[in-house]
Order: sequence, then C-alpha cells, then structure tokens
Amino acid sequence: MVKRLFKSKIFLCILTALITGTVSVYAVTYFPSNQVTYDNKTSGLKSSDVQGAIDELYNTCSSVVSSGDYIYYTSNNTDNVSGVSGTLYRMTLDGKNETTLSQLYNGYTIDSIFIK
Repeated sequence: MVKRLFKSKIFLCILTALITGTVSVYAVTYFPSNQVTYDNKTSGLKSSDVQGAIDELYNTCSSVVSSGDYIYYTSNNTDNVSGVSGTLYRMTLDGKNETTLSQLYNGYTIDSIFIK
C-alpha cells in the first residue's frame, strides 16, 4: 500500500507542490527587502540601493525599438565632461556594430523614439 502511494503520480505532484510552496514562502520571508545590500562599484551606476539601481536602469534603457535589421535605443545619462545628456544609438540584431546616431546636450533627454 505504501509503495503504491509513493509510485502514484498524483502523490508526487502534490508532494512537489507542497515542497516548492514551502521553500518559496521561506525564501520570501528569509530575505526581507530592507536587508538586501547593493554595491555600485562594478555596475557603474550612481544609485546606492537596489530600488535606485532598478529605477536608474529603467530610465536609462526604457526606450528600445527594433526595425528591420536594427535595434534603436536611447541613453539619458548626463556626462559632466562632454555635456552629453541624451544619446540615440543603433545596433544590429546580433548585438554588434553599435552606432551613435544623435546626441543631445544641456540637460535635454530623449523620452521616446519612433522609427518609420
């Protein structure tokens, strides 16, 4: 009887779901968000916490459009040395041949792009 129970696919599915659910809940409660640390030394981002890094990445890479054989995207990071504040790039779909198409200065940024 016990051997038949362990060979049952339904029993194994229920057992797997129970273990997975328990581990998931444990992981969520074991790592509270206010105890997560973030170090920006290797990323090159300015943010010093996780939420700030997520927001910075979203604002930096939020405009992406693909058309034909290219991906077009923007970067809105102010460079204090050159004064560039917004840049439009084009790259082939394989991730090679990045080309700068346009640069904006004096705090102007690119909010969205439309490729026709």
